[in-house]
Amino acid sequence: MGKDIFKNFNEAIFAKERGDQQKAFSMLKSLVENFKDQVEFSIIHDARYNLGVMYLEGEGTAQNYKEAFKWFSKSARRKHAGAQYNLALMYKKGLGVPQNYIYSYMWFSLAKTNGDKEAQEAIEALTKEMFPEDIRKADELVKRCVDSKYKDCPE
Repeated sequence: MGKDIFKNFNEAIFAKERGDQQKAFSMLKSLVENFKDQVEFSIIHDARYNLGVMYLEGEGTAQNYKEAFKWFSKSARRKHAGAQYNLALMYKKGLGVPQNYIYSYMWFSLAKTNGDKEAQEAIEALTKEMFPEDIRKADELVKRCVDSKYKDCPE
């Protein structure tokens, strides 16, 4: 079963790289639906993340921020730094969710912790627009999220 997941994911990414966005979208959607219970494979979280990007950008499907948020959330709770970064951007810009700098800061911080190289710069820029008490609240949410193994992260 694991072999099929990797094969299907690689084919979807290859289709995306070739510019066949509709095929890539269709393959990724099928993959995350057919293998949704195979969360032990990190590739599923990569597929969810890529599906989120396609919804966010309107690649191969109509742009849909709510769907992008849904798929990023699923991967973010599995420590996917890219998904965490994109959730932070969505909160910062108010894309499909109410604008919320506290949640944005929280997700940028988690993305940084999980290896996203651009997150530190985003945190520095965001803190210039936040009150100190809001940064403290965000830091508390980061701790709560990590302590709960990402089960108690606000959305």
